[in-house]
Amino acid sequence: MQRTDYCGKFSAKDIGKKVAVFGWVHSRRDHGGVIFIDLRDREGLLQVVFQPEKKEIFAQAEKLRSEFVLKVVGTIRKRPAGTENPNLPTGEVEVVTEELEIINQCPGLPFEISDYTETSEEMRLKYRYLASRLNPGTFYALPQSPQLFKQIHMVAGFDKYFQMAKCFRDEDLRADRQPEFTQVDLEMSFVEEKDVMSVIEGLISGVFKNVLGKEIKTPFTRMPYAEAMLKYGSDKPDTRFDFKIVDFTEELKNCGFKVFKEAIEKGGVVRGLCVKGGEKFSRSEIDALTVFVGEFGAKGLAWMKITDKGPESNIVKFFSAQDLQTIQKKFISQTGDLLLFLADVPEVVAQGLGALRLKIGKQQNLIDKEKFEFLWVVDFPLLDWDKEDKKWVAMHHPFTSPKLEDISLLESSDNNTIKKARARAYDIVLNGVELGGGSIRIHQEKVQEKMFSVLNITKEDAKKKFGFLLDALSFGAPPHGGIALGLDRFCALLLGEESIREVITFPKTQKAVCPMSGAPDVVADKQLKELGIQVKSKMPPPATGPAPDRIAREK
Repeated sequence: MQRTDYCGKFSAKDIGKKVAVFGWVHSRRDHGGVIFIDLRDREGLLQVVFQPEKKEIFAQAEKLRSEFVLKVVGTIRKRPAGTENPNLPTGEVEVVTEELEIINQCPGLPFEISDYTETSEEMRLKYRYLASRLNPGTFYALPQSPQLFKQIHMVAGFDKYFQMAKCFRDEDLRADRQPEFTQVDLEMSFVEEKDVMSVIEGLISGVFKNVLGKEIKTPFTRMPYAEAMLKYGSDKPDTRFDFKIVDFTEELKNCGFKVFKEAIEKGGVVRGLCVKGGEKFSRSEIDALTVFVGEFGAKGLAWMKITDKGPESNIVKFFSAQDLQTIQKKFISQTGDLLLFLADVPEVVAQGLGALRLKIGKQQNLIDKEKFEFLWVVDFPLLDWDKEDKKWVAMHHPFTSPKLEDISLLESSDNNTIKKARARAYDIVLNGVELGGGSIRIHQEKVQEKMFSVLNITKEDAKKKFGFLLDALSFGAPPHGGIALGLDRFCALLLGEESIREVITFPKTQKAVCPMSGAPDVVADKQLKELGIQVKSKMPPPATGPAPDRIAREK
């Protein structure tokens, strides 16, 4: 990691070492032109010295106040005789500063950290971001609440945090999804993307070695999101088989085939797949593939077969000899191959060809099921355009940090410029399945406000919904990031199971129904009244057969 060690871990044995430490300003003292601070982290305090000879650093040190978040690089030395502090484990040593970075500032706390126990309970609870639960007519539903609380743990100085969390989905289920599932959730302070990735790679390689006796090579491949979508048509590419999408947008922009040319002129793309030995596909099989890509919005599927006489199909006549030669060369196609093309907007082409790649890969037995192929997908777009509501939405969540060099893009009024902003986000993928995702979070209040502004969240709405987070970020938030892994999905992949239902003790169906217990079920009016809830229209119970306890109640 970036730090050499925690502040509270240094002693006389470290004298002479150059170190990097992170933490919060616990106290500041100015003694005759020399400035001292106590730097605090989860393990304790370390005295840091700023000398006037280093004018630039000293000028920065004069601005330091309690709870500023710092990075300090310097050399450990023995404290001068008579200045030792026997009450501190680090009391024999101090750091002479050579580099200082003020990561975040703090305007002033509602109470001194050292006087916490003397502060009123109301004030302490307010700034622990908790609330009384005896409030009829109000609810605890909060978008992204686990994310917010993880971040606040970091602001509080916990530094490292993990939990095995039971999570619940309030959304339509897709295949192989459950309304409740388990996550390995973690968060860390003073980290960059590579640090989080390194921790997860160590965890996963350890699991594979201890559970399956397999050695997993680390570090895992890093693949930019743009490359994943271009070559695999998916942000969770299955890289176990070498069957990539090929782009022909530039090469065919002036071709004679009207479908391709018009798609490119409208801002679309032309991409394709080369199916080795695909000449044997019958016309009805190709028609079935056309219907299949239609499920992803594609209007048609163009094709050519490479025969002894060259490319053959009903569209070959629209291409020049040079175009056909270019297509074959870029595909590295041979006699007996089948070439498949889609022309449309990038999203439709990616989804259609990505799904087609997997379908053909399974049909042709191209996928080595004994392989475990890990990779990180990185450099995601920060934002996505909601065409229906005509507004920007967060690709991951609104607390994901933009890349530092892209923050200025958010100030533009041009959507094409804003669209270029990338996120400090990362997803871990195994065999084409997303195991988990995470990001480096926004830790500065001004950047978070800028993000809310782009998302069309007004200051009033932001204060109402996320005010406690914005308050927390103003009190000296450290840089932090984390990730959540899907435990059920990971277990299913380890065991070679197709569905996570096989590794959950009491799974639900795809319609979120438990066949064993009959849940979900209606609730008695008396219980609803006790909770202060009124149901306007009651839906009939799911058609799974009444559970025994419901039969008893009905009798």
